[in-house]
Amino acid sequence: MFREHLGAVTPEDHRAVKRYLQARAFLPTFGFNQLFDLATAEFSSWDDLAAWIPGRVKTVLAQVRQEQPLLKAVFLDSGDTLVNEASEKFDADGYVIEAGLIPGALEMVQSLAKDGYRIALVADGRVRSFATILGGHGISPHFHAQVISEAEGCEKPDQRMFQKAMAALGLGTSDAEAIVMVGNHLERDIGGANRLGIISIWQNWSRKRSHIPAEAIEVPRYTIRSPGELPALLADIERQMARAKSNPSPV
Repeated sequence: MFREHLGAVTPEDHRAVKRYLQARAFLPTFGFNQLFDLATAEFSSWDDLAAWIPGRVKTVLAQVRQEQPLLKAVFLDSGDTLVNEASEKFDADGYVIEAGLIPGALEMVQSLAKDGYRIALVADGRVRSFATILGGHGISPHFHAQVISEAEGCEKPDQRMFQKAMAALGLGTSDAEAIVMVGNHLERDIGGANRLGIISIWQNWSRKRSHIPAEAIEVPRYTIRSPGELPALLADIERQMARAKSNPSPV
């Protein structure tokens, strides 16, 4: 009813309101013992109320956006995070020309895009291979930035890979605690993210690489088993961020 009067409301706005309500959810007592004397209540005409509601919604939304912290970016690896490396087929020049996605990977990316997350590919490999595979499966259009080792001249865990993704999204190292890195490689993805203070999420879907951290810096902050688990985890992280902001730890 009021959509045209509210201006541009983004998917990120909707996500902020959802997290704001989730972080403050409570169980009702179902004890209806408060009485209100409607004889003393102030009434308004529908025309006045309809004119007041859009402004009120904008004011409350601005307050929610100020109070509700959100993740500023989601960095995704590709191999065995989105793409099943065991299914890759190469041409004579070593470019990947065909590969299947891990079940649920496309749906996960689509879900994050729908919720307004800014997504960046941070992956080691060759630019043309990623364009062929991720583009062919319809994932590439959802990326706000792509940082690929061949183009950057370095590989994860080199901090330049993560810093380039931050810069591409207008972020800096001070935003690290509001960024997540999702990958399958403990040294490259998890260790690289942890060194910069980025929230590390290890996807242990594949048995191809070690599941044992070689050192403490490779211990992930969170672990998921498949791409489909990521949206719920990100929602929980944002709810934790909201609770931490509402109840800061004593110094």
